Amino acid sequence: MLLAAVLPFVPIFTFEESYFTIWMQGSKIGYSAFSSSPTTFKGSPAEKATTRTEIDIELLGTSVKMSINSETITVKGKPVQMHFAQSSAGRTQIVDAWFSPASIRVEANNNGAKSKKIITTPKDGNVVDDPVAEFALKPQKAGSSMVFYVLDPSTVTLVRNTAKMIGKKEVEIKGVKTSANAFSIDDKRMNTTVYTSGKGDVILVRTALASIDMDMMPSTKEEALEKSNGTVPDIADMTSVKPDRPINQPLHLSKLKLKLSGDNLPTIPSDSQQSATKTNGEWTIDINPTQLSTVKPISIAKAKQQKPEWVKPSMLIPANSPRFIVLAKEITKGKTDVASAALAIRAYVNTKMKPNAGIGILRDASEVLDAKEGVCRDYAILTTSLCRAANIPARLASGLVNFEGNFYYHAWVEVWAGHDWLGLDSVPPSDFFSASHVKLSHGNVDEAFSFTILANARMKVIEQRN
Repeated sequence: MLLAAVLPFVPIFTFEESYFTIWMQGSKIGYSAFSSSPTTFKGSPAEKATTRTEIDIELLGTSVKMSINSETITVKGKPVQMHFAQSSAGRTQIVDAWFSPASIRVEANNNGAKSKKIITTPKDGNVVDDPVAEFALKPQKAGSSMVFYVLDPSTVTLVRNTAKMIGKKEVEIKGVKTSANAFSIDDKRMNTTVYTSGKGDVILVRTALASIDMDMMPSTKEEALEKSNGTVPDIADMTSVKPDRPINQPLHLSKLKLKLSGDNLPTIPSDSQQSATKTNGEWTIDINPTQLSTVKPISIAKAKQQKPEWVKPSMLIPANSPRFIVLAKEITKGKTDVASAALAIRAYVNTKMKPNAGIGILRDASEVLDAKEGVCRDYAILTTSLCRAANIPARLASGLVNFEGNFYYHAWVEVWAGHDWLGLDSVPPSDFFSASHVKLSHGNVDEAFSFTILANARMKVIEQRN
Protein backbone atom coordinates (compact mmCIF):
# COMPACT_ATOMS: atom_id res chain seq x y z
CA MET A 1 0.00 0.00 0.00
CA LEU A 2 2.93 2.35 0.52
CA LEU A 3 3.72 2.84 -3.17
CA ALA A 4 0.15 3.79 -3.91
CA ALA A 5 0.41 6.59 -1.39
CA VAL A 6 3.87 7.87 -2.24
CA LEU A 7 4.50 7.63 -5.96
CA PRO A 8 1.43 9.36 -7.38
CA PHE A 9 2.44 12.37 -5.29
CA VAL A 10 5.61 12.91 -7.35
CA PRO A 11 5.19 16.63 -8.11
CA ILE A 12 4.04 17.74 -11.54
CA PHE A 13 5.90 20.53 -13.31
CA THR A 14 5.25 22.26 -16.62
CA PHE A 15 8.80 22.86 -17.77
CA GLU A 16 9.15 22.30 -21.49
CA GLU A 17 11.11 19.13 -22.31
CA SER A 18 12.35 18.71 -18.73
CA TYR A 19 13.77 15.57 -17.13
CA PHE A 20 14.24 14.77 -13.46
CA THR A 21 15.92 11.71 -11.97
CA ILE A 22 14.48 10.20 -8.79
CA TRP A 23 16.83 8.97 -6.08
CA MET A 24 16.51 7.15 -2.77
CA GLN A 25 19.42 6.45 -0.42
CA GLY A 26 21.94 7.11 -3.19
CA SER A 27 20.24 4.75 -5.67
CA LYS A 28 18.42 5.90 -8.77
CA ILE A 29 14.87 4.51 -8.73
CA GLY A 30 13.40 6.21 -11.78
CA TYR A 31 12.75 9.43 -13.63
CA SER A 32 10.06 11.91 -14.64
CA ALA A 33 9.73 13.64 -18.00
CA PHE A 34 7.70 16.83 -18.42
CA SER A 35 6.54 18.91 -21.36
CA SER A 36 3.96 21.57 -22.15
CA SER A 37 2.39 22.94 -25.29
CA PRO A 38 -0.38 25.32 -26.36
CA THR A 39 -3.76 23.81 -27.24
CA THR A 40 -7.42 24.77 -27.27
CA PHE A 41 -10.29 23.75 -25.01
CA LYS A 42 -13.86 24.36 -26.19
CA GLY A 43 -12.53 27.01 -28.56
CA SER A 44 -10.49 28.88 -25.93
CA PRO A 45 -6.68 29.10 -25.81
CA ALA A 46 -5.33 26.56 -23.30
CA GLU A 47 -2.15 24.82 -22.24
CA LYS A 48 -1.54 21.08 -22.09
CA ALA A 49 1.02 19.73 -19.64
CA THR A 50 2.11 16.10 -19.76
CA THR A 51 4.26 14.05 -17.43
CA ARG A 52 5.62 10.51 -17.52
CA THR A 53 7.12 8.88 -14.44
CA GLU A 54 8.85 5.49 -14.39
CA ILE A 55 9.70 3.81 -11.07
CA ASP A 56 11.76 0.67 -10.42
CA ILE A 57 12.00 -0.36 -6.78
CA GLU A 58 11.55 -3.32 -4.43
CA LEU A 59 8.82 -3.99 -1.90
CA LEU A 60 9.40 -6.77 0.62
CA GLY A 61 12.06 -8.24 -1.64
CA THR A 62 9.86 -8.21 -4.74
CA SER A 63 10.55 -6.06 -7.79
CA VAL A 64 7.95 -3.34 -8.37
CA LYS A 65 7.83 -1.42 -11.63
CA MET A 66 5.37 1.43 -12.08
CA SER A 67 4.44 3.87 -14.82
CA ILE A 68 2.51 7.02 -13.99
CA ASN A 69 1.33 9.20 -16.88
CA SER A 70 -0.77 12.33 -16.67
CA GLU A 71 -2.12 15.07 -18.89
CA THR A 72 -3.63 18.33 -17.67
CA ILE A 73 -5.36 21.03 -19.69
CA THR A 74 -5.54 24.46 -18.09
CA VAL A 75 -7.37 27.61 -19.19
CA LYS A 76 -6.15 30.89 -17.72
CA GLY A 77 -4.05 28.92 -15.25
CA LYS A 78 -6.93 26.81 -13.91
CA PRO A 79 -7.34 23.07 -14.65
CA VAL A 80 -10.36 22.13 -16.73
CA GLN A 81 -9.49 18.51 -17.49
CA MET A 82 -7.06 15.90 -16.11
CA HIS A 83 -6.17 12.40 -17.28
CA PHE A 84 -4.11 9.89 -15.28
CA ALA A 85 -2.95 6.39 -16.23
CA GLN A 86 -1.10 4.29 -13.66
CA SER A 87 0.13 0.79 -14.48
CA SER A 88 2.08 -1.93 -12.71
CA ALA A 89 2.47 -5.67 -13.29
CA GLY A 90 -0.07 -5.67 -16.09
CA ARG A 91 -2.70 -3.76 -14.10
CA THR A 92 -3.87 -0.27 -15.02
CA GLN A 93 -5.99 2.40 -13.39
CA ILE A 94 -7.24 5.26 -15.56
CA VAL A 95 -8.75 8.37 -13.99
CA ASP A 96 -10.36 11.26 -15.89
CA ALA A 97 -11.52 14.45 -14.21
CA TRP A 98 -13.52 17.41 -15.53
CA PHE A 99 -13.61 20.67 -13.59
CA SER A 100 -16.41 23.19 -13.10
CA PRO A 101 -16.62 26.10 -10.62
CA ALA A 102 -18.73 24.08 -8.15
CA SER A 103 -17.56 20.49 -8.57
CA ILE A 104 -15.17 18.01 -10.15
CA ARG A 105 -16.60 15.06 -12.05
CA VAL A 106 -14.31 12.03 -11.88
CA GLU A 107 -14.50 8.71 -13.72
CA ALA A 108 -12.17 5.85 -12.85
CA ASN A 109 -11.50 2.60 -14.70
CA ASN A 110 -9.64 0.15 -12.48
CA ASN A 111 -8.75 -2.87 -14.62
CA GLY A 112 -12.21 -2.77 -16.21
CA ALA A 113 -14.14 -1.90 -13.04
CA LYS A 114 -15.70 1.51 -13.65
CA SER A 115 -16.83 4.04 -11.06
CA LYS A 116 -17.89 7.68 -10.93
CA LYS A 117 -17.51 10.33 -8.27
CA ILE A 118 -18.46 13.97 -7.78
CA ILE A 119 -16.09 16.03 -5.62
CA THR A 120 -17.16 19.42 -4.29
CA THR A 121 -14.74 22.17 -5.26
CA PRO A 122 -13.01 23.41 -2.07
CA LYS A 123 -13.50 27.04 -1.04
CA ASP A 124 -10.29 27.58 0.95
CA GLY A 125 -7.85 26.90 -1.89
CA ASN A 126 -7.54 26.25 -5.60
CA VAL A 127 -7.08 22.83 -7.16
CA VAL A 128 -3.75 23.04 -8.99
CA ASP A 129 -1.87 20.95 -11.47
CA ASP A 130 1.58 22.19 -10.52
CA PRO A 131 2.18 23.36 -6.93
CA VAL A 132 5.79 24.24 -7.71
CA ALA A 133 4.93 26.57 -10.58
CA GLU A 134 2.04 28.05 -8.63
CA PHE A 135 4.14 29.02 -5.63
CA ALA A 136 7.84 28.15 -5.59
CA LEU A 137 8.58 29.58 -9.04
CA LYS A 138 6.92 32.91 -8.28
CA PRO A 139 8.46 35.73 -6.21
CA GLN A 140 7.60 35.17 -2.55
CA LYS A 141 8.44 36.83 0.74
CA ALA A 142 9.85 34.76 3.61
CA GLY A 143 6.96 33.42 5.68
CA SER A 144 4.35 33.73 2.93
CA SER A 145 2.09 30.73 2.40
CA MET A 146 -0.65 29.34 0.16
CA VAL A 147 -3.30 26.64 0.60
CA PHE A 148 -4.06 24.50 -2.44
CA TYR A 149 -5.39 21.06 -3.36
CA VAL A 150 -4.03 18.29 -5.58
CA LEU A 151 -6.03 15.41 -7.04
CA ASP A 152 -4.63 12.05 -5.93
CA PRO A 153 -5.51 9.62 -8.74
CA SER A 154 -4.92 6.52 -6.59
CA THR A 155 -7.62 7.26 -4.02
CA VAL A 156 -9.56 9.69 -6.26
CA THR A 157 -9.62 12.35 -3.60
CA LEU A 158 -8.45 15.92 -3.12
CA VAL A 159 -5.53 16.35 -0.75
CA ARG A 160 -5.12 19.67 1.04
CA ASN A 161 -1.61 21.13 0.96
CA THR A 162 0.04 24.17 2.46
CA ALA A 163 3.04 25.73 0.73
CA LYS A 164 5.33 28.03 2.72
CA MET A 165 8.33 30.14 1.81
CA ILE A 166 11.08 29.17 4.25
CA GLY A 167 13.78 31.47 2.89
CA LYS A 168 17.47 30.98 2.23
CA LYS A 169 18.80 27.58 3.29
CA GLU A 170 21.98 25.63 2.70
CA VAL A 171 21.47 22.23 1.09
CA GLU A 172 23.88 19.53 -0.07
CA ILE A 173 23.36 18.25 -3.61
CA LYS A 174 25.63 15.52 -4.94
CA GLY A 175 28.17 16.25 -2.22
CA VAL A 176 28.25 20.00 -2.88
CA LYS A 177 26.75 22.49 -0.43
CA THR A 178 24.87 25.37 -1.97
CA SER A 179 22.62 28.18 -0.82
CA ALA A 180 19.08 27.98 -2.18
CA ASN A 181 15.58 29.32 -1.70
CA ALA A 182 13.59 26.72 0.25
CA PHE A 183 9.84 26.13 0.09
CA SER A 184 7.93 23.55 2.13
CA ILE A 185 4.89 21.71 0.76
CA ASP A 186 3.04 19.93 3.54
CA ASP A 187 0.03 17.62 3.46
CA LYS A 188 -1.22 14.85 5.72
CA ARG A 189 0.67 12.16 3.78
CA MET A 190 4.21 13.53 3.75
CA ASN A 191 6.33 16.67 3.71
CA THR A 192 8.23 17.92 0.67
CA THR A 193 10.84 20.68 0.39
CA VAL A 194 11.53 22.42 -2.93
CA TYR A 195 14.86 24.18 -3.45
CA THR A 196 15.34 26.79 -6.17
CA SER A 197 18.40 28.64 -7.39
CA GLY A 198 18.88 32.41 -7.49
CA LYS A 199 17.58 32.29 -11.07
CA GLY A 200 14.37 30.62 -9.92
CA ASP A 201 15.17 27.17 -11.33
CA VAL A 202 14.27 24.05 -9.34
CA ILE A 203 17.49 22.33 -8.24
CA LEU A 204 16.07 19.74 -5.81
CA VAL A 205 12.72 18.34 -4.64
CA ARG A 206 13.11 16.36 -1.40
CA THR A 207 10.34 14.27 0.17
CA ALA A 208 10.80 12.92 3.69
CA LEU A 209 9.91 9.22 4.07
CA ALA A 210 10.48 7.70 7.52
CA SER A 211 14.22 8.20 8.21
CA ILE A 212 15.16 8.57 4.52
CA ASP A 213 14.62 11.06 1.70
CA MET A 214 13.37 10.65 -1.85
CA ASP A 215 15.05 13.24 -4.10
CA MET A 216 14.16 14.55 -7.54
CA MET A 217 16.90 16.43 -9.38
CA PRO A 218 17.02 17.99 -12.84
CA SER A 219 19.00 15.98 -15.38
CA THR A 220 19.59 15.49 -19.07
CA LYS A 221 17.42 13.11 -21.05
CA GLU A 222 20.33 10.68 -21.32
CA GLU A 223 20.88 10.66 -17.55
CA ALA A 224 17.18 10.17 -16.88
CA LEU A 225 16.78 7.24 -19.28
CA GLU A 226 20.01 5.52 -18.26
CA LYS A 227 19.39 2.41 -16.21
CA SER A 228 20.71 2.39 -12.66
CA ASN A 229 23.53 -0.03 -11.88
CA GLY A 230 23.12 0.40 -8.15
CA THR A 231 21.21 -1.70 -5.65
CA VAL A 232 17.45 -1.28 -5.94
CA PRO A 233 16.20 -0.07 -2.54
CA ASP A 234 13.39 -1.85 -0.71
CA ILE A 235 10.87 0.83 0.14
CA ALA A 236 9.19 -1.30 2.81
CA ASP A 237 12.44 -1.75 4.72
CA MET A 238 13.49 1.87 4.29
CA THR A 239 10.21 3.29 5.57
CA SER A 240 9.74 0.85 8.45
CA VAL A 241 9.96 2.04 12.04
CA LYS A 242 12.34 0.28 14.42
CA PRO A 243 11.24 0.11 18.08
CA ASP A 244 13.75 0.67 20.86
CA ARG A 245 13.37 -2.97 21.97
CA PRO A 246 12.06 -6.16 20.33
CA ILE A 247 8.41 -7.19 20.32
CA ASN A 248 8.07 -10.73 21.63
CA GLN A 249 5.85 -13.01 19.53
CA PRO A 250 4.06 -10.14 17.74
CA LEU A 251 1.38 -12.39 16.22
CA HIS A 252 0.23 -13.33 19.74
CA LEU A 253 0.46 -9.89 21.35
CA SER A 254 -2.62 -9.05 23.46
CA LYS A 255 -1.49 -5.63 24.74
CA LEU A 256 1.02 -3.03 23.54
CA LYS A 257 1.79 0.40 24.95
CA LEU A 258 4.29 2.61 23.20
CA LYS A 259 5.39 6.20 22.65
CA LEU A 260 5.65 7.51 19.09
CA SER A 261 7.34 10.73 18.02
CA GLY A 262 8.48 12.18 14.70
CA ASP A 263 8.57 15.21 12.42
CA ASN A 264 5.04 14.95 11.02
CA LEU A 265 2.90 12.95 13.42
CA PRO A 266 -0.74 12.75 12.30
CA THR A 267 -3.85 12.79 14.46
CA ILE A 268 -3.93 9.19 15.62
CA PRO A 269 -7.38 7.56 16.05
CA SER A 270 -8.49 6.78 19.58
CA ASP A 271 -11.26 4.36 20.56
CA SER A 272 -11.89 1.50 22.98
CA GLN A 273 -9.40 -0.68 21.08
CA GLN A 274 -6.62 1.90 20.81
CA SER A 275 -6.16 4.82 23.19
CA ALA A 276 -3.99 7.65 21.81
CA THR A 277 -3.02 10.81 23.70
CA LYS A 278 -0.58 13.52 22.65
CA THR A 279 1.74 15.33 25.06
CA ASN A 280 4.54 17.71 24.06
CA GLY A 281 4.55 16.48 20.47
CA GLU A 282 4.70 12.79 21.43
CA TRP A 283 1.90 10.25 21.19
CA THR A 284 1.28 7.61 23.86
CA ILE A 285 -0.61 4.73 22.25
CA ASP A 286 -2.18 1.94 24.31
CA ILE A 287 -3.54 -0.95 22.22
CA ASN A 288 -5.83 -3.56 23.79
CA PRO A 289 -7.78 -5.24 20.97
CA THR A 290 -10.92 -7.22 21.69
CA GLN A 291 -11.07 -10.50 19.79
CA LEU A 292 -14.09 -11.06 17.55
CA SER A 293 -14.32 -14.65 18.74
CA THR A 294 -14.93 -13.53 22.35
CA VAL A 295 -17.61 -10.83 21.94
CA LYS A 296 -21.30 -11.24 22.69
CA PRO A 297 -22.92 -12.24 19.40
CA ILE A 298 -24.83 -9.59 17.48
CA SER A 299 -26.96 -10.52 14.50
CA ILE A 300 -25.86 -9.33 11.07
CA ALA A 301 -29.31 -7.78 10.61
CA LYS A 302 -28.98 -5.68 13.76
CA ALA A 303 -25.40 -4.60 12.95
CA LYS A 304 -26.54 -3.49 9.49
CA GLN A 305 -29.37 -1.52 11.06
CA GLN A 306 -26.90 0.25 13.36
CA LYS A 307 -24.32 1.08 10.64
CA PRO A 308 -26.16 1.02 7.27
CA GLU A 309 -23.62 3.32 5.53
CA TRP A 310 -20.86 0.72 6.00
CA VAL A 311 -22.54 -2.03 3.98
CA LYS A 312 -22.77 0.14 0.85
CA PRO A 313 -20.40 -0.19 -2.13
CA SER A 314 -17.68 2.40 -2.59
CA MET A 315 -14.65 2.93 -4.80
CA LEU A 316 -12.87 -0.41 -5.40
CA ILE A 317 -15.36 -2.13 -3.07
CA PRO A 318 -18.19 -3.59 -5.25
CA ALA A 319 -20.31 -4.82 -2.36
CA ASN A 320 -23.52 -4.79 -4.42
CA SER A 321 -22.06 -6.98 -7.19
CA PRO A 322 -24.15 -10.16 -7.66
CA ARG A 323 -20.91 -12.12 -7.86
CA PHE A 324 -19.81 -10.92 -4.42
CA ILE A 325 -23.27 -11.35 -2.88
CA VAL A 326 -23.47 -14.98 -4.04
CA LEU A 327 -19.92 -15.76 -2.89
CA ALA A 328 -20.48 -14.09 0.49
CA LYS A 329 -23.61 -16.19 1.04
CA GLU A 330 -21.65 -19.35 0.27
CA ILE A 331 -18.82 -18.44 2.66
CA THR A 332 -21.16 -17.45 5.53
CA LYS A 333 -23.82 -20.13 5.00
CA GLY A 334 -25.59 -20.92 8.27
CA LYS A 335 -23.93 -18.04 10.13
CA THR A 336 -26.20 -15.20 11.26
CA ASP A 337 -23.98 -13.31 13.71
CA VAL A 338 -21.25 -10.82 12.78
CA ALA A 339 -18.32 -12.54 14.48
CA SER A 340 -18.67 -16.04 13.03
CA ALA A 341 -19.52 -14.75 9.54
CA ALA A 342 -16.68 -12.21 9.46
CA LEU A 343 -14.16 -14.79 10.68
CA ALA A 344 -15.33 -17.19 7.97
CA ILE A 345 -14.69 -14.49 5.36
CA ARG A 346 -11.28 -13.79 6.89
CA ALA A 347 -10.36 -17.48 6.65
CA TYR A 348 -11.58 -17.67 3.03
CA VAL A 349 -9.45 -14.69 1.93
CA ASN A 350 -6.41 -15.97 3.81
CA THR A 351 -6.72 -19.39 2.18
CA LYS A 352 -7.43 -18.23 -1.37
CA MET A 353 -4.98 -15.30 -1.62
CA LYS A 354 -1.24 -15.53 -2.24
CA PRO A 355 1.27 -12.75 -1.46
CA ASN A 356 2.57 -10.76 -4.42
CA ALA A 357 4.22 -7.44 -3.56
CA GLY A 358 5.04 -6.67 -7.18
CA ILE A 359 1.72 -4.92 -7.95
CA GLY A 360 2.21 -1.24 -7.20
CA ILE A 361 -1.27 0.23 -7.73
CA LEU A 362 -4.60 0.03 -5.95
CA ARG A 363 -6.99 -2.54 -7.43
CA ASP A 364 -10.72 -3.18 -7.48
CA ALA A 365 -11.85 -6.15 -5.39
CA SER A 366 -13.21 -7.92 -8.47
CA GLU A 367 -9.74 -7.99 -10.05
CA VAL A 368 -8.21 -9.08 -6.75
CA LEU A 369 -10.71 -11.94 -6.58
CA ASP A 370 -9.82 -12.98 -10.13
CA ALA A 371 -6.06 -12.89 -9.54
CA LYS A 372 -6.15 -14.13 -5.94
CA GLU A 373 -2.81 -12.45 -5.22
CA GLY A 374 -1.57 -9.14 -3.93
CA VAL A 375 -0.34 -7.22 -0.90
CA CYS A 376 -2.04 -6.36 2.38
CA ARG A 377 -4.23 -3.62 0.88
CA ASP A 378 -5.59 -6.15 -1.66
CA TYR A 379 -6.42 -8.63 1.12
CA ALA A 380 -8.17 -5.81 2.99
CA ILE A 381 -10.16 -4.55 -0.03
CA LEU A 382 -11.33 -8.10 -0.85
CA THR A 383 -12.25 -8.85 2.78
CA THR A 384 -14.17 -5.57 3.14
CA SER A 385 -16.08 -6.19 -0.10
CA LEU A 386 -17.13 -9.69 0.97
CA CYS A 387 -18.15 -8.50 4.45
CA ARG A 388 -20.31 -5.74 3.03
CA ALA A 389 -21.78 -8.13 0.45
CA ALA A 390 -22.81 -10.28 3.43
CA ASN A 391 -24.39 -7.16 5.05
CA ILE A 392 -21.66 -6.96 7.70
CA PRO A 393 -20.64 -3.33 8.33
CA ALA A 394 -16.94 -3.10 7.48
CA ARG A 395 -14.30 -0.46 6.82
CA LEU A 396 -10.64 -0.36 5.84
CA ALA A 397 -7.89 0.48 8.33
CA SER A 398 -4.24 1.34 7.78
CA GLY A 399 -1.20 1.93 9.91
CA LEU A 400 1.79 -0.04 11.18
CA VAL A 401 2.24 -3.67 12.16
CA ASN A 402 5.21 -5.45 13.67
CA PHE A 403 6.96 -7.96 11.42
CA GLU A 404 10.38 -9.52 11.98
CA GLY A 405 11.47 -6.78 14.37
CA ASN A 406 10.29 -3.57 12.70
CA PHE A 407 6.92 -1.88 12.21
CA TYR A 408 5.87 -1.83 8.55
CA TYR A 409 3.00 -0.01 6.84
CA HIS A 410 0.02 -2.32 6.63
CA ALA A 411 -3.71 -2.51 5.85
CA TRP A 412 -6.47 -4.52 7.51
CA VAL A 413 -10.24 -4.43 8.15
CA GLU A 414 -12.54 -3.40 10.97
CA VAL A 415 -16.08 -4.79 11.37
CA TRP A 416 -18.88 -3.45 13.52
CA ALA A 417 -19.57 -5.90 16.35
CA GLY A 418 -22.42 -4.04 18.04
CA HIS A 419 -20.40 -2.02 20.55
CA ASP A 420 -17.29 -1.05 18.60
CA TRP A 421 -15.20 -1.56 15.49
CA LEU A 422 -13.02 -4.66 15.91
CA GLY A 423 -9.93 -5.59 13.90
CA LEU A 424 -9.86 -8.35 11.29
CA ASP A 425 -6.62 -9.16 9.42
CA SER A 426 -6.72 -11.66 6.55
CA VAL A 427 -2.94 -11.80 6.02
CA PRO A 428 -1.75 -13.85 9.04
CA PRO A 429 -2.88 -17.48 9.36
CA SER A 430 -4.71 -17.01 12.67
CA ASP A 431 -8.01 -15.35 13.61
CA PHE A 432 -6.21 -13.67 16.52
CA PHE A 433 -5.94 -9.90 15.99
CA SER A 434 -2.60 -8.82 17.40
CA ALA A 435 -2.00 -5.70 19.49
CA SER A 436 0.97 -4.96 17.23
CA HIS A 437 -1.45 -3.19 14.84
CA VAL A 438 -1.00 0.58 15.28
CA LYS A 439 -3.87 2.30 13.48
CA LEU A 440 -3.24 5.63 11.72
CA SER A 441 -6.41 5.90 9.62
CA HIS A 442 -9.68 4.20 8.74
CA GLY A 443 -12.67 4.50 6.39
CA ASN A 444 -13.17 3.86 2.69
CA VAL A 445 -10.28 3.85 0.22
CA ASP A 446 -10.09 7.64 0.04
CA GLU A 447 -9.76 7.97 3.83
CA ALA A 448 -7.91 4.81 4.88
CA PHE A 449 -5.24 4.93 2.19
CA SER A 450 -4.50 8.67 2.31
CA PHE A 451 -2.39 8.03 5.37
CA THR A 452 0.66 9.77 6.79
CA ILE A 453 4.11 8.42 6.00
CA LEU A 454 6.01 9.22 9.18
CA ALA A 455 9.28 11.12 8.89
CA ASN A 456 12.11 10.41 11.36
CA ALA A 457 9.77 8.37 13.52
CA ARG A 458 10.98 7.15 16.90
CA MET A 459 9.20 4.40 18.81
CA LYS A 460 9.66 3.45 22.45
CA VAL A 461 8.01 0.29 23.80
CA ILE A 462 6.55 0.91 27.26
CA GLU A 463 4.67 -2.34 27.84
CA GLN A 464 3.89 -5.52 25.96
CA ARG A 465 1.96 -8.61 26.93
CA ASN A 466 1.17 -11.90 25.21
